[in-house]
Amino acid sequence: SSIPDHLIQFIQEYLNSVNEREQWIIVTCEAGLGNRLQTTISGFLMAVLTNRCFIIDWHPTSLRGCSFNELFDSLPSTTNNLFYLYSKSYILSNIYYLAFHGPFDELFRSNLTTYFSRYQFLFLQTDEYFLSVLIKNSFYSEIIFKNVNEDYLFQTLMKYLFVPKNKDLLLNETTKFDIGIHMRKDGIKQMKKEDE
Repeated sequence: SSIPDHLIQFIQEYLNSVNEREQWIIVTCEAGLGNRLQTTISGFLMAVLTNRCFIIDWHPTSLRGCSFNELFDSLPSTTNNLFYLYSKSYILSNIYYLAFHGPFDELFRSNLTTYFSRYQFLFLQTDEYFLSVLIKNSFYSEIIFKNVNEDYLFQTLMKYLFVPKNKDLLLNETTKFDIGIHMRKDGIKQMKKEDE
């Protein structure tokens, strides 16, 4: 499986024009590591679709194994950078705050770029995977996401966005340990009883 050329070109055009943008999406990551990674990947795709600069707001947490800088190479896009460019009062007067934990009604609007265009700063806060909602949006599904394998797209974006910090441990052939992150894309499923 691979990503179709038209989607690669669409994402590449976004990446090539990143310095030309004046609109921002700030994705606030919550909950555990799996949720944060899913939110970040989904948020990146939303940034591409809405043609906005992408910023990750990875709040510290007491949960073990969720410190971004311990796990991955640092990213240049953090919320603090935004406050160097604009005053807090300016940001607050040009903001739209989108928080969801399902349903994702606002993400089914026909054209997300047009729908959110009057807001310079789009703050998105969630702990959920919403990449599949973006792919199923009727405005994008038949053009941009035609013949796209969702799982393969997720894996590709994961590899692009997150570079493991301890590469030596991951590449060491003598180690007997596999390092992995378990993520649920379908939410919590009910466990069956023994007699079912």
